[in-house]
Formats: sequence, C-alpha cells, structure tokens
Amino acid sequence: MQQFLNTETLIIELLLIASLVAIVVRRLHIPYTVALVVVGLFLTTQSPLNFELTPELILALFVPPAGIRSCLSP
Repeated sequence: MQQFLNTETLIIELLLIASLVAIVVRRLHIPYTVALVVVGLFLTTQSPLNFELTPELILALFVPPAGIRSCLSP
C-alpha cells in the first residue's frame, strides 16, 4: 500500500509541475511541448524517478478518465 501511495503522490506532483509549466509558458510565449521536454530533462538529471506501474495504479488513474470520455462522446 505504501508503494501505491508513493507512486500516486509522484504522479500528482508531476501533474502540478505540468500545470506550473503551462502557466509560465503562456507568459514567456514558448511552445508548451518544448517547455515540458526541457523541464522533464531537468527533473530526470536531478534525481531519476523510480516507480512501478501496478494494476491498482492503473485502475485508480487511467480507467476513470477513459470511462468519463466514453460516457460523454456521442
């Protein structure tokens, strides 16, 4: 259970970083994808991320958005 919480916290932190990059990119007028690549390279050189993709994580993070998308599409 602890591994699941650590991985989930890491994903939430990465989503927060991506949101902050989006805010900064609008002010600097540079492409969003370029900024994400630069920030991603910076993060991996500072401390390599080590997480395991477990079935529980897949169910918690990826299945609900897929279900919502299928419900909203005609």
